[in-house]
Amino acid sequence: MFLRGDSCAMHVKNPNAMYRDADLKEHLRRLQQQSDSRRRAAVMEMMRQRVAEVVGGSG
Repeated sequence: MFLRGDSCAMHVKNPNAMYRDADLKEHLRRLQQQSDSRRRAAVMEMMRQRVAEVVGGSG
């Protein structure tokens, strides 16, 4: 892929670029984990509310 070739060339010119790439990947991984965590929390809250509605409606 053309962009990967450019990226590899950049690493040859600037070895520290590899570490910045790794840092960026780690940052993006953490952002994705946070997003997933918020999504799970929202789903659990919706399920909790639904259970409360069902339990409250049957009593």
